[in-house]
Amino acid sequence: RPDESNYIEMKPGHLMKKNEYKCRLLCDILRLQSDAEILAVYGTDFYAGTPCITRHAFGAGAAYYIGTQPDQEFLDEFLEVICREKKILPVYPSADGVEVTSRISEKGETIFLLNHNPTEGWVSLGEDCLESLMDGSELPDRITIGAGDVIVAKKKRIVRDSDEITCCQ
Repeated sequence: RPDESNYIEMKPGHLMKKNEYKCRLLCDILRLQSDAEILAVYGTDFYAGTPCITRHAFGAGAAYYIGTQPDQEFLDEFLEVICREKKILPVYPSADGVEVTSRISEKGETIFLLNHNPTEGWVSLGEDCLESLMDGSELPDRITIGAGDVIVAKKKRIVRDSDEITCCQ
């Protein structure tokens, strides 16, 4: 029921910050049929000790199955662990709640900045040069993006000449 909860107990050797996380609403009962690895088990009720999170390595990748609805803290940390393991980095550093995505084609790279927050956020571009596709202006190295706003930009080529950086098409 919606008011009931359980716990995810991480198995030894995990890279998470805690050993136990709260979960609720959904508790799948998993029976491993392959060489999947058990990452965590349920902590209470008749589920106690049964797998709730598994990992199955395949080729250079892996599939994860989460058989419950964990709290947001778990999801944030779990995704950080996987991204760190696979060396997946953000396109640009940004405030929480600001989405930064990149689309690459033969015409170049387009960057999408979406602020999902009710307050303004930021994105740091570092040394990259981006041109707004909305008004053609060059974006500063640190962008402030308004609440609910979207910025679409084209990444420009950088030319380094000694200590000087020039952005061009």
